[in-house]
Amino acid sequence: MNRADLLTYDLLQEPADKWLELHVYLSRDSSANAPGRLSLNRQPWARQILRTIRDPHSREVYMVMGAQTGKTTLMLLTWMLFARFFPQPCLIGLSTDPLADRLVNLRLKPMLRDNPDWGRLLPPANKGKSNMVLFPGMPTFYTGARTPDKLASFPAPLLLLDEVSKWQSGSKREAHPFLLVKERVKSFARHKIVCSSTPTVKEDAFYQGYWHSSREHYFMPCPHCGAFIPFEFSSATVRWTPGGTLDDVRRSAHYVCPQCSGEIWDRDKARMMQAGRWEAENAEAPAGVHGYHVNSLYSPYVSFGDVAVEFVKANASVIKTEALRNFYNSWLALPWEVVVKRLSQKTIRELVSGNGAFIKGSLPAAPLRYIVAGMDPGVDGCNYVTCAVEVLPGLDGVKLHVLDWGKLAGNRTTETGEGPGSFALSKKYGEEQIDVVFIDSGYSTADIYAECAAFPPEFLNPCKGTTAAHGVCGHSRIASHPDLQLATYNDTALKTALENMKQEKKIVLPCDVDEDFIHGISGQELKENARGERRWKELKDDHYNDCLKLCLLSTWYLLQDVYFTDRAALEEELGAGPPL
Repeated sequence: MNRADLLTYDLLQEPADKWLELHVYLSRDSSANAPGRLSLNRQPWARQILRTIRDPHSREVYMVMGAQTGKTTLMLLTWMLFARFFPQPCLIGLSTDPLADRLVNLRLKPMLRDNPDWGRLLPPANKGKSNMVLFPGMPTFYTGARTPDKLASFPAPLLLLDEVSKWQSGSKREAHPFLLVKERVKSFARHKIVCSSTPTVKEDAFYQGYWHSSREHYFMPCPHCGAFIPFEFSSATVRWTPGGTLDDVRRSAHYVCPQCSGEIWDRDKARMMQAGRWEAENAEAPAGVHGYHVNSLYSPYVSFGDVAVEFVKANASVIKTEALRNFYNSWLALPWEVVVKRLSQKTIRELVSGNGAFIKGSLPAAPLRYIVAGMDPGVDGCNYVTCAVEVLPGLDGVKLHVLDWGKLAGNRTTETGEGPGSFALSKKYGEEQIDVVFIDSGYSTADIYAECAAFPPEFLNPCKGTTAAHGVCGHSRIASHPDLQLATYNDTALKTALENMKQEKKIVLPCDVDEDFIHGISGQELKENARGERRWKELKDDHYNDCLKLCLLSTWYLLQDVYFTDRAALEEELGAGPPL
């Protein structure tokens, strides 16, 4: 196939990344790290991103990326791809006008000049309005975000937005510039928003957009055990010889597989990444909304040693907080938060009962008042935890003795399968039955409501956490099921109460508790962002902790009447009761 034939090759028969590799040349001006014919062999994770951008069904693509990962180059390649095959008005947005000028005049235009075949196909009309690049069929307006009137002046079906987390409005009367510019596509039935940035804080408009996307991470096979793992920076995964110079840190730094503890060195990265795959974290993302997370550990131009040295330097800096913030934002592509509280597995192991008779499924030798359960439905079944409630004397609150935990195969009771309601209603511990169950209704909401309605009133209760800044618990009616009430709770307040109980040893684990459960209720972190707001970090595999949290909610529900209407009777019976 000759060059002329290649240029007319139908993109529908060639993936976007392959087509770009055939037709794009990068000069040193447009790509200082890798000038020459475009090749994605060292960044194979970029292939899927470009294919998603080209996919007509994708509407929004969020790229949360660290330093030296090539996010701006991906933006330029997107422009070239659309200019060649899907020409349409385009808006390029950066944080300031000078940065927008620099991107277009020092990177985009040189890239076009360096590709003469493109020049013949898409001859630039360089005489045009200010902040405009007039290509046939692809008029492109570029601007900074500090002037909202400019963002609002050019409707376009294609938005290419870079470093969005650094955007600031020049007017307090306007919404965030990112939200304003997204309005520019409303009048187009088919549109696409492609945006990238290193993050700043989790509450930022760009990061919130990513958070509600598919949130995909790149997993690669470990060269030792074959398990698919992502590159994530932590004290357990990136290690180096302590006590040496920065050069010693750089030379000795390597990655440790979290599955087999095998050492992974820079020479292994390329082979691992070639065999990698993207895995979505958010199964509930809207159709067509994709998000990709790439930290600097994935960069072919950054070694494990470079990242380790940057972390060591940040910790030793006289402006440590700001240096660490930059490390998290620019290198790890993570929003900045300070860990206020962290519970280690050592703390959790101290909760294991010393009484050898208290084993899973049995009742402890303690004065018990209720048995409660918390349930957390999901894609592959319903996790559950049951606890016995001991009311402590005086003002010491309650103690939860964990009786049982596991996973049910389904989220609904059917003629052929056990579900949350039938399990809880039939389950016994000795001669005691479960008094009340709270089940999270955030997943498969309609099914959970139907399951709750099929059992005795106030036995199986749907609930949902909120991120409200104030309040603890509440309830509301459910329109589709008038006999049910949806219990709502402040997630931060409830989780804080649970973690405090762990620290105070008011959670008791049976002596034969397994590692899966210990892992499931460990590692909780309370973080504070740059605005001083505190929230518990969301963890992937803490279903048992969520269930335990709902056991505490069940306890509050059962004891509320006693606390507020019959306190004297409770004190007469037990000496006192827990403060709620």
